[in-house]
Amino acid sequence: MLLANARGSSSRAALDTLLDLAFALAFATATGCAARPVPCASTERCTESQVCAAGRCASAAAEVAPEMGRRVLVAPTEMAVVSSLPGEDGVLPVAIPVGTASGSSVVVLLRFPATWGNRARVASAFLTLEPTSGAVPTTDSRSVSVARVLEPWSAADVSWGRLPRLSAPEARALATARPPKTLRVDVTAIVQRWARAKTGDHGIALLTGGGAPTVASYATGASGERGPRLDVYLR
Repeated sequence: MLLANARGSSSRAALDTLLDLAFALAFATATGCAARPVPCASTERCTESQVCAAGRCASAAAEVAPEMGRRVLVAPTEMAVVSSLPGEDGVLPVAIPVGTASGSSVVVLLRFPATWGNRARVASAFLTLEPTSGAVPTTDSRSVSVARVLEPWSAADVSWGRLPRLSAPEARALATARPPKTLRVDVTAIVQRWARAKTGDHGIALLTGGGAPTVASYATGASGERGPRLDVYLR
């Protein structure tokens, strides 16, 4: 678990470019495909027939979680926070920043156990992060993306120059800090893929971009606060 140092300016610049392209693809996908949920921080961002539920616009009659379903909360078995800026090797930071004055990008690698088995019927699933207790409210919001991790990785070995290969972003959400609130990213399609025992997945990656100011700050769990988790609803 580490906040990794950058491995050379050329590698850092190339990876920053790739992340910028990933964020752009996430926006294009969300706006160009009706099947993709549109992220929201409030119902005002949704159409007249929609409400903001669990961080994305959905029909007012849509089922966020099955009424008679089973809820499963899963903590990551492995986690790494990797920044494009030099940091302290081997140390998991207390917080995950979304938006930074330095313009740095952050990739959070998470591996979760599929405790529900490969025959479960996953109704919905959310990557959930809690704001840090010292989060400074701002009036801004910023998009974050989630991609699948396609290669094996170890928290002890990853760095900005040695990130595993990622898929194109498959989900996104809006991070906001006024008031500080839980961030939920709809990752239902990714978790349903795990339930179908699809190979080639090695966890998920949360991608955040830079840009002043820091919009929100989420706990990693390193200081005893509640860290990232999967909130899964089974039929």
